[in-house]
Amino acid sequence: MEHLTAETSKGYLEKMKKMYAIDVSQLGVLEWVLVIAGTFATLLSTAAFVYWVYKIILFLWQVKLGKTDLKNSHFWKRMSVALAIIMLFMTSGLFAIIEGIFNVLRKSGWTM
Repeated sequence: MEHLTAETSKGYLEKMKKMYAIDVSQLGVLEWVLVIAGTFATLLSTAAFVYWVYKIILFLWQVKLGKTDLKNSHFWKRMSVALAIIMLFMTSGLFAIIEGIFNVLRKSGWTM
């Protein structure tokens, strides 16, 4: 019975590879789309970082005026998570994670 399961899985994987194969040559044709998307992502992540810095400065100003406490843990947790997400996009860490997923798929037999 174990042999039958292996054969079924192997046949299924071969069909899936043929059905969902990515044509890498199409990426060269759509290079301008990738350039525009990269420009948009850079501008968006820069704006998010500038907004993050603005919120920090605003918070520190409110601390100076005595309107809030510097030990506000909710604010610092929220800003830490926001900074981690912004840095993930700005440093291309997200693409490194996606690359790792593709490497695992490739090792398991998925071809592109």
